Amino acid sequence: MQHARDAGEFVREIAHTADVGFEVEAPTLAGCFERAALGLACTIADADGIAARLRRVVAVRAGDRVALLHDFLHTLLLLVQVDGFLPAGAEVTAIDEGSLRAVVAGEPLDPSRHHLHGEVKGVTWHGLSVERRGGAWHARVILDV
Repeated sequence: MQHARDAGEFVREIAHTADVGFEVEAPTLAGCFERAALGLACTIADADGIAARLRRVVAVRAGDRVALLHDFLHTLLLLVQVDGFLPAGAEVTAIDEGSLRAVVAGEPLDPSRHHLHGEVKGVTWHGLSVERRGGAWHARVILDV
């Protein structure tokens, strides 16, 4: 399982005029999705203060890899917005062109302990990409803040 506290090693913030963007790279498609999940988590809150106390299973289906990434991140964002669950780590246990299954570790939001960076309103389609280049998987994500 990749942990949000380690995201600084592989999540690169990108300049964007009104929103927040990041890029990730990983040797596997599963790893790329895990790192994108951690990029989202680190955009929402300081990773150091979030413990991996509880686990949630996430399953997503979509028409292609880009839609799969969008829907996966959107599902994680809903965990935060609706359930108050802050992700600390993610492990993609199964992935193919149109489906994904992952285990997300984290804990309930505690305003007295967790430092939030501000509201992430949504995962945009603008510039969203997942592609294999040079022997590695790359993803680009823009978040509406």
